Amino acid sequence: MRKILSSAIMMLAVASSASVEAAAANSWNLSSDMIIATMSTNPCSPTNLLPSSFGIGCVWTAMYDAVGTSHNSLNYLMMPNYFPTYPGPSNPGPSNPFAVWTNPSQYALLVGVATQTYNASNGTSNFTHIQGIPTLHPDTTLSSIIRWKSPINGNINIMGRIADVDSACGNGINWFVDKGNSTLMSGTLANGNNGATILQQNIPVSIGTYLYFIVSPKNNDNLCDTTYLDIIITNP
Repeated sequence: MRKILSSAIMMLAVASSASVEAAAANSWNLSSDMIIATMSTNPCSPTNLLPSSFGIGCVWTAMYDAVGTSHNSLNYLMMPNYFPTYPGPSNPGPSNPFAVWTNPSQYALLVGVATQTYNASNGTSNFTHIQGIPTLHPDTTLSSIIRWKSPINGNINIMGRIADVDSACGNGINWFVDKGNSTLMSGTLANGNNGATILQQNIPVSIGTYLYFIVSPKNNDNLCDTTYLDIIITNP
């Protein structure tokens, strides 16, 4: 997956080489920001007033759509709890090296990252969680969301990869990249699908513009819907 993501980054670099040469780019890396957040009690800088947010300036936030897949940010709520280790759905055993933002009333609804690679089990299947790759899992009716809040005025590029992790069961997921309440990209992943490239260029934003990366269940079936989402946003 890292190799595929690197290919997407190379494509974007070639397409925007003139801009990159003209000025150093600002960038926001979801994976590295999540890992840094797990190593600190204060994952935002300078202060963490939002416990579900992380990254410098609290640009990233773990959220969910409280009414399903509405594409209406008024329905999006922050994940209320953070756990540095997580035993997994209905698993009373030892906690795993998997840091999550979640809603305990919908135990499968989460945004997380493995702090080290380990063999995971959800009670139905076994799979490998790879260290450092952001992970989303929806509930049966609710979407799991990562929000990015723009700290700049200008244009941005979005690049990354979304992929199914657990091929043992389920029927896959639907995914969306929204700017505000408008969809920039969308797709569907069949169960076991190696994934899709996310690539958007020259998206105009201003300070406070929101992007939403959304993972939704298909037909109210969230079995084995663990999903990797690796995203880098740049301002060339």
